[in-house]
Amino acid sequence: GQEQLVVASGSGAEWWQEGRPHLSAAPTADAMGSSVLRSWHRIRVAADEDLCGPLFFVAVDTNTQVVAVGGGAGRAASIFSPVGTLLATLRGHTGWVRSLAFHDRLLFTVGCNFVKVWRAAKCPVEGPHHAESWNDVQHLGDLEARGDILALAICAGTGGAVLVAAGLSANLHCWQLPTMSLRPQDWIAQAQNSLTCRPSFHSGRVASLASDGRWLFSCGHDGVVQRHDMSTKPSASESHYSRHVGNG
Repeated sequence: GQEQLVVASGSGAEWWQEGRPHLSAAPTADAMGSSVLRSWHRIRVAADEDLCGPLFFVAVDTNTQVVAVGGGAGRAASIFSPVGTLLATLRGHTGWVRSLAFHDRLLFTVGCNFVKVWRAAKCPVEGPHHAESWNDVQHLGDLEARGDILALAICAGTGGAVLVAAGLSANLHCWQLPTMSLRPQDWIAQAQNSLTCRPSFHSGRVASLASDGRWLFSCGHDGVVQRHDMSTKPSASESHYSRHVGNG
């Protein structure tokens, strides 16, 4: 099928779809060496008047295709359905919402050094869930780290899923995610008590995180991209996956 892209824009999100490739006078060579021009078309726009710029992050739930966008002045995050319907506005952050992450039936949003944990209130603990389940969102509580957080990612640790946060400090903050069968207050308490820190091996702040499950990639203001194996203990020999000149 045609590729789609979701971007944060204005006071919400835009959906873009790749058009059919065609011959171009100023071509880009594809895998077969042919000269083609690939165009993209905006197919959908969604907005939330409470989501004030600047916008920092957009996340997509791969299970439901629900989209979440985090903003600045409004200190809020918005959840949109795959067709652009506003499902929920998440407020109460202590600062700009700089990063978000979906995992299973949860959404994590961060402002300053607090990670808010949200769950679709009508979402079953087991079995399939749908975009409409995010119409009613329950705030389970907050996880706290030391120092402002700029980035979030979900990794596979030795004991299951791990939420990783990074930012102004030199550490990666790691929370082991408990089973969703716990009561909200017990879930938050167990997750907070599991907090551990491991060095980021960056010489300054960490601006971005990405994960493919086992491997965590961190981009720092020192101009280095680090690769971390989250299934093992941290080591100073962790690879410099890439290096570039300038700020991260």
